[in-house]
Amino acid sequence: DANLTCQSVRLNSLVFIASLNSKDRTTLAQTFKNQRPDLTNLLLAFNTSDPMSYIVQKEDINGFFKLYNYSKKYDLDLNTSLVNKLPNHIGFKDFAQNIIIKKENPKFRHSMLEINPENASEDSAFYLGVNALTYDKTELAYDFFKKAAQSFKSQSNKDNAIFWMWLIKNNEEDLKTLSQSSSLNIYSLYAKELTNTPFPKIESL
Repeated sequence: DANLTCQSVRLNSLVFIASLNSKDRTTLAQTFKNQRPDLTNLLLAFNTSDPMSYIVQKEDINGFFKLYNYSKKYDLDLNTSLVNKLPNHIGFKDFAQNIIIKKENPKFRHSMLEINPENASEDSAFYLGVNALTYDKTELAYDFFKKAAQSFKSQSNKDNAIFWMWLIKNNEEDLKTLSQSSSLNIYSLYAKELTNTPFPKIESL
């Protein structure tokens, strides 16, 4: 139905959903209940005094990121089940960067400690490692940096993560791994210096 398609496109805008009255939102939620449960969740969420709490209760990951991008003022404690689904979403990297590096949304940030390192990768795992360090959770931070090192594609990014692993535990194996890196960067060069590993010969032209 062309009219339903047109309505669903307009409902992709949370500004539009927020502008509707509660009766219209309820009617539309019923209309889209079967084919667009994501829209139904958002429509009904805006009929409550706290839309984010409603979305969190439903464990609606797409709805969570849409609401967060709509208003970054939301902040509440998240349950373990929900937070472990977040890293798989395309919006998680920017979300993690905002709340961890910029130190925004303290309740969201603290909830990130509940994420299992196995559920994160690359930049997201790295940011979560930084977050764990800010709460003095060194074991958890180490595991996040380890997962980042395992999943990063770029060798210099891997070395950055391994460097943090070494800083946390002063583990000789981590330092040795870093010193044998094929990439020449500030982290691997420092490790070569500390371990007296020969620097690669640079061929003259």
